[in-house]
Amino acid sequence: MPDVLPNWSDCNQGRRCAPPRGPSPARRPGVRPGGRSRPAAAPAARDKRRIDLHTDGVVVREQYERLARHLQQDGREHVEMTFAQVTRIIGEELPASAYKHSAWWASDPKHTQAVWLDVGYLARPDVAARQVTFIRG
Repeated sequence: MPDVLPNWSDCNQGRRCAPPRGPSPARRPGVRPGGRSRPAAAPAARDKRRIDLHTDGVVVREQYERLARHLQQDGREHVEMTFAQVTRIIGEELPASAYKHSAWWASDPKHTQAVWLDVGYLARPDVAARQVTFIRG
């Protein structure tokens, strides 16, 4: 019978090796077959009920809903705001695309940020002037 080495790391020497003591890597919590560790789950993945407003600098729907509440409370037919005012209301910097592309302000219900539609407004941006006018539709 061939030699059995007591140390698992000596297996590359062409001899038969003894398995490591304790549970196999595939049965250890957090370890994949082959001994690689699983990445830790993100906090939101561990608790799906948790709503994290700040996700790597990305503004989430709840923050944009602050803008919808503001427009609803204002109630005027035309509400003119600077991008800086919008930023203060939502509590987070607008993404760069809001400053560059009027399409960001499009009245598309598929856009997360288009919460103004929920309260009956359309957005008319002036990207060059960094202003937006919300018009009750």
